[in-house]
Amino acid sequence: MLFRVLLLTVGTSREEAFLAEALERDATFALARVRRSKPRLLTDARAALEGFEAVLSLPPADVDAPREAERVALTRKAATAAVLANRTDAARRLLAESCARTPEDLDTRLDLAAPHRKAGAHEALADLLVDL
Repeated sequence: MLFRVLLLTVGTSREEAFLAEALERDATFALARVRRSKPRLLTDARAALEGFEAVLSLPPADVDAPREAERVALTRKAATAAVLANRTDAARRLLAESCARTPEDLDTRLDLAAPHRKAGAHEALADLLVDL
């Protein structure tokens, strides 16, 4: 039922209220966590990161767990949230995972260089740059 209500309220003024209600009833409801995290990316990156990571941490057998294509996009969004939230270790971990899943994505690999520099991970940075 909540799933249908969420689908019907996407983009409306009532969406946030339904997301809050859905998460109040079931804090593990992945769709609601993702829907709430996306608009928070620019305004509350830490909360967005928390929501994205909660969904990414679901076991693969869970029916709400993201499938591979969704996981790739969600990992990239989580990495962006980590960068914006100034969470360097999380940004490095998530960008590295994203690079492993999509090695042809040069933009993600280049984005990984900044957190490596910030963390002083010179060896990891050198390895990354050699591979480019």
